[in-house]
Amino acid sequence: MSEPGFGPDADFRRAAAIVAIVAFVLAVGCSITGLMAVRFDTGVMSNPDLLLGAGHAAAGLWRASLLLDLFGYYLMLVPLILVLRAESRPRAGSWSDLFAFCLLAYSLVGAMGAAMLAMSTPPMMDAYTAAGVADRQLLQTAFSAQFNDVYRGLWNTLEAFLGGVGWLGFGWLMLARNRWIAILTLALGLAELADSAGMISSQDWLFSAGLNVYLALATIWPLVMGIRLLGRRPLVADG
Repeated sequence: MSEPGFGPDADFRRAAAIVAIVAFVLAVGCSITGLMAVRFDTGVMSNPDLLLGAGHAAAGLWRASLLLDLFGYYLMLVPLILVLRAESRPRAGSWSDLFAFCLLAYSLVGAMGAAMLAMSTPPMMDAYTAAGVADRQLLQTAFSAQFNDVYRGLWNTLEAFLGGVGWLGFGWLMLARNRWIAILTLALGLAELADSAGMISSQDWLFSAGLNVYLALATIWPLVMGIRLLGRRPLVADG
């Protein structure tokens, strides 16, 4: 049996590592452009009207942030997830399939939400600037509805639950052999479940705590994993 990092899958693992490191860069860019769009006012999460009235320049930054989110936090994790599944399946069997499914579903649901908002909310922000009072009320209603559908429904309920299960699962599989990476992965999973549980139960403190920890850990997790893969070191197996 070939060691991880060598053999027929070596090229795919190397590509997954590079893509994961690029995902870290894009995730950082997503956070920076998103904060610039809302003028570093994190209250937008509870009051999306602040974003709607931010103006044309903010609309461009917001669109850029969402497109970076689409790739940095979601789609570019897919190769890394497949590497985790391939490496853990000989030992974990169907558990590995389940955890990979959850993280792949997390990536798909999250990417769908980011794509929807990237294409729909910036035009609403542009239109709001020139709209009259009646049209602004309609735009506020539509903007808030879509914002809540994606942020509260797709992202911080469904996606967060799926990601939490997937990261907790792979963290558990890593725990005996790569302890510090396992702890990082477990913490990420717990943060996602806290995010989802807080949203479902309307406990804002739990939701906010989970979300903030998730945003920090989900940014650095692909970087850590990518560097390990580039060093031809296994993620789940010994080493």
